[in-house]
Amino acid sequence: RGGDGRFEDAARFLEQLFLDGLKPKG
Repeated sequence: RGGDGRFEDAARFLEQLFLDGLKPKG
């Protein structure tokens, strides 16, 4: 789908970081 791949990867990466931040680290 065009050159949106890079943006999608970044969004997924940020989302993963966000979800990891919500989890208690142990």
